[in-house]
This record gives sequence, C-alpha cells and structure tokens, in this order.
Amino acid sequence: MFLSSTFVTRQGDLRRDYYFVKQYLSAFEGFFQLLGWSLTVDDTYGVAFVVSPYGQTHLRLNAIQSVVLLTLRLIYEEARKDLNPNDSVVVTVEDLQSRLLAFKATSRPLDKKTLRECIGLLKKYNILDSLDSDVTDPSTRLLVSPAILFAVRTENLDEVKRSLEALANRERVGETGESQEIGDADSEAAAAAEEDDGGEDGDDDGEEDITRSCEG
Repeated sequence: MFLSSTFVTRQGDLRRDYYFVKQYLSAFEGFFQLLGWSLTVDDTYGVAFVVSPYGQTHLRLNAIQSVVLLTLRLIYEEARKDLNPNDSVVVTVEDLQSRLLAFKATSRPLDKKTLRECIGLLKKYNILDSLDSDVTDPSTRLLVSPAILFAVRTENLDEVKRSLEALANRERVGETGESQEIGDADSEAAAAAEEDDGGEDGDDDGEEDITRSCEG
C-alpha cells in the first residue's frame, strides 16, 4: 500500500489499513529500515507515509499539476482552523477552478482533460478523493485529505504562495511542460509519493526541484 499510494490515512476505505500499520508498527519500521527508508505515523492527523533518502519517494509534477496541488494546500490551510485535525476539507470543482483564477495560478479554467488528470493523480496518492463520479462537473465535491499537509510540508504559507506565483508565471510564458519535483518531508514543499514502477527519479533529464521555487 505504501509503495503504490505512499499515504495511508485514517479515513474512509483506508481506515483499516491505517490501524493495521499502527498495530504492527515495529514490523513495518523494521522492514523500511532495511530499505534505508523511514516510516512516519502522525496520529494527530491520521496519516502514515514513507520517505526515501534516495529520491525514490519523490514525485515529479508538471507546472499545472503543481499549481493545483499548491492551491489545494492553501484552501486546506484556510479551512482547517475551523476543523478537527483529522477532518477532510470539502471543496467543489467550481470552487477549485475559481481559486486557481483568484490566486492567478492559471489564466483560464482548466480544461476537462487536464482537470481529470490532475485529480486522478492526487487521488492515486490519497491526497484527494471525490464524492461524485464526474470530476469535471463543477458541482462535484472533492475531499482534501490531511495528507496534503505532508505532501506540501511547510507551515509558511507565504512560501507556498511565492512558489505558486513562480509556477503561474512560468505557465503563462508557455512552459507548462516543464516538470517540477516535489521533495521529501524535510523540504518546504514536499510530497512523499512515488510511482508504482519506481518512476524515473534518478534520471538527470533537466527536471527542476520545486523546493527551489519555494526558496523565493
């Protein structure tokens, strides 16, 4: 479950998996230590995840995927002061599109294909879930999991906003194809996530680490 989705949360269908990890925590920790990885279980927010020091838990995102992730992180932060720590934040697709425009993260609403791909990617890593079937419908409700706190690991939202602005500027000059790398839990904007097949994180293909954008 960690190798395919990285984040295991206390919510919904993953609840049983989360408590299974807690019950056998020492065994899981021992296994990942053999790999040189670390396992974190945050019982306050009900999130468990693994981090590799070798970059194997880094997920490379393009500019649009990055701005969607960062925008959702800002939405979550604004809402969570009125929530219990392990509550999800519910936002509609229409709200997300409006916030992307309000934050000047995009110059126009995302098209259906891009929206479907972005939401599908975040659902894969249990950062996001949808309560309705058509994720391109403006009224579809999206659940933003507390896992997003560990996917974008910073308490300084000004850093997130600066990163969002930098990526938005890059997108406006036509560089949406440039990939960004979300770093590990020690980074200011981090996602502990990996591709099912291990990805190509070790390749030097000119991809930029998004954490550099967060340094302003």
